[in-house]
Amino acid sequence: MLPLTRSKTGPLTVFVHVPKAAGSTVNRHLQAWSKHGLTHAERFLDRPEKLARRLPRLDWVSGHIALNRFLPLLTSIDRPLRLFGTMRAPAAQVAAQYNWQIEIFHRGRRFYNSHPPGIRAISERIRATDNSDPQAIIANLQSDPGLFLNLQSRFLLGDDIDLAGPDFDTRFAKYETILPNDRMTDLIRAMTGAAPTGTLLKNASPDRYDRTVFDTPALREFLARENSFDQLLFDRISR
Repeated sequence: MLPLTRSKTGPLTVFVHVPKAAGSTVNRHLQAWSKHGLTHAERFLDRPEKLARRLPRLDWVSGHIALNRFLPLLTSIDRPLRLFGTMRAPAAQVAAQYNWQIEIFHRGRRFYNSHPPGIRAISERIRATDNSDPQAIIANLQSDPGLFLNLQSRFLLGDDIDLAGPDFDTRFAKYETILPNDRMTDLIRAMTGAAPTGTLLKNASPDRYDRTVFDTPALREFLARENSFDQLLFDRISR
């Protein structure tokens, strides 16, 4: 196992946590590796000085933050950054993200009300939808593309660039590795120097609709067209 460090000069492991791509499971493995870590760094987006005080003592940090907003939070420390990410097969990730908008309602009033009004409104609309109808689902995806479409590539490469331009390769090159979520053992070994112990599956949600609707021709064709950057990045990391 890689030695842990309290030194400001030691490398900091950074995990860009894409929603619904097994990131919670990665966090559990990181927590098992070192208790000197921090999840959900997005809590500090509006108070970076508080994060800056904690960073020198951390072995790893994880957050639901696009790369272009994550890196500026880490510039307060003079330490090398080791960047990692994981991706889910694109259609499966969109289906899971869609399911999550229903799931938040079923996790209790307190959890549901902790979400912003805009997210609750999306949840209400999706829950009122006939989710066996591919065209109804497509309409919901089109209504909120920022929540569903090319979400993985926008988190991993940044939401400030033209993903069709040269910055795609520049941002990708910043990572030590990005791996598909079915290669969790390889990812954890790369991040920590040791194979994971147990599965430590975290935050799995029951199906709140029949996800096989995403296998219909209408949804496959829609995602091939409108979620193409996620597919491009997923193909790159799967080679």
